[in-house]
Amino acid sequence: MPLTYDRVDTEYRAVNPATEEVICSVVSASPMDIDAAVAAARQAFRTTWGKNVTGFERSRLINKLADLIESHAQELAELESLNNGKPVRIARWWRMKSSIEGTDPDPQGF
Repeated sequence: MPLTYDRVDTEYRAVNPATEEVICSVVSASPMDIDAAVAAARQAFRTTWGKNVTGFERSRLINKLADLIESHAQELAELESLNNGKPVRIARWWRMKSSIEGTDPDPQGF
């Protein structure tokens, strides 16, 4: 089942709380979209990905992702600040650091 992206009623808009300007918008996935994506991921893991990519290579890719987050931490923190009003310094040193380290910056959900 292909993913669908033509449903306008499921659009999510990230809004700057200070200016109410739309920062970006994305289409939300339906339960069917999620099922299709999970099925595709499982199929890839059972075939191409799972058979051809070692655990070492997967860990290398995750570390590469962490390096990319770290190298773009300022830009990501500025976007996080626009999205939720959090000071850039806090977003950079709390949210970005936890993303790089793979930890939960806010276990209470605040």
